[in-house]
Amino acid sequence: MPNSLALQLHSLRHEAAVNAEDVVRSVPSLGFDAIETAEAYGWSADQWKNILTETKLRILGAHVGLETLEKEWDSQINFQRAIGNERLVVTALPRNLQTPEGYSEAAGRLNSLGDRAKSAGFALLYHNHAYEFLPFADGRCGMDILLAETDPQLVSFEVDTYWVERAGATVANSSSKTRHASVCSTRRNFAAMDAMYRRDRVTWIGKSSSRCCEAAAVRSSSSTKQTIRWRRSPPARDICANSNPQPG
Repeated sequence: MPNSLALQLHSLRHEAAVNAEDVVRSVPSLGFDAIETAEAYGWSADQWKNILTETKLRILGAHVGLETLEKEWDSQINFQRAIGNERLVVTALPRNLQTPEGYSEAAGRLNSLGDRAKSAGFALLYHNHAYEFLPFADGRCGMDILLAETDPQLVSFEVDTYWVERAGATVANSSSKTRHASVCSTRRNFAAMDAMYRRDRVTWIGKSSSRCCEAAAVRSSSSTKQTIRWRRSPPARDICANSNPQPG
């Protein structure tokens, strides 16, 4: 898959609730050549293929819940394969897994899904929020555990740079912190997004095209795998030190 700049459709979920077809058809005019899905809008695979052919858009990835993948594996794989998607992105962890023991359990479950995905010709990624950086009593945080206990041959990470920055961390290109490949990164207008979340996510103004600048853009590269390091500014001893994240 060539390098792409994709629109994360979750960013336009309010507009999509009114007319999802119009939203998807508008994406090329916003300067994107691909999309990352967050829901299927109730469309069949054939409906998706028709609109993708019409718009010449490609599917860069699909956000799917951890439990949804586990419970509906066959139907999810069949649907995603039919619409041309090759990346499954686990979007979040339930609150009961946001503990040291829970993150270890989640890492094991991600490894299991990653193994199944690899066998089926898919890549499995995890999409971070801010809560993975909340420090525990032992000085670690959830992201430490996920990076340490997931197999880099089976699980990669989609780095949401807004939530990294919101948690007080920065992302640096480096191979010293982890062997995991970051095959996607999500980039947003930090000031605009931060203001939105402080206002409880209710202040979107304008049509779909006016939201583009604040929408999440997902950048992908298949030719260059980017390893990642979470780094505090000023530098700290570990990725959780001195953090004051807002849960995602």
